[in-house]
Amino acid sequence: TAKADGGAQVRMAANQLVGKQRHTILTPGSGKPLTKQQFADTLLSSQFCLHIRGDSPGSRRFFEILAAGCLPVVVADLWLNTSAPFTAEVPYCDFVVFIPEADFVANASLALERLWA
Repeated sequence: TAKADGGAQVRMAANQLVGKQRHTILTPGSGKPLTKQQFADTLLSSQFCLHIRGDSPGSRRFFEILAAGCLPVVVADLWLNTSAPFTAEVPYCDFVVFIPEADFVANASLALERLWA
């Protein structure tokens, strides 16, 4: 399962979307590395930003997404329970789109197309 392999299946599903979506998909390994400015510009010009599970559910990426004013799309099943800060005070479900890892691995393209439906 995606949980057992450290998120490798989730990252592989994301990498397979590069160049196949009508929207820009950037993932680690999807081309030559972006400069910090290019990465920031991409976040700032995006409506939705993926926060994909890595070796653990959390990372600074979520906070970079928020700082850019982008709507977070979290593909990390355990993120809300293990990595989200201040869950008693912050209504994450009001502004975060959650996509189950299994749904993303099964059909990442369909999971993301629902964002623009």
